[in-house]
Amino acid sequence: SGPVDTMSDLIDRYVREVAPTKAPRTYQDNLRQAKLLRAFFGQMAPADVTPQHLYLYQAERAAQAPVQANR
Repeated sequence: SGPVDTMSDLIDRYVREVAPTKAPRTYQDNLRQAKLLRAFFGQMAPADVTPQHLYLYQAERAAQAPVQANR
């Protein structure tokens, strides 16, 4: 379904193809999470995302919303 050059492309694809198959509450949560993920990882190439990036994102997210950070 189109090229996936950036994490934003990948997130868009998930929101378009996978998220709508979820329960309504989960779908809404996925939309909110997608905005946050896009803001942090958006222009990165998927292959460039490292465990360190994931840890940094989770740590920053945990400072604001500890439970959501793990989701």
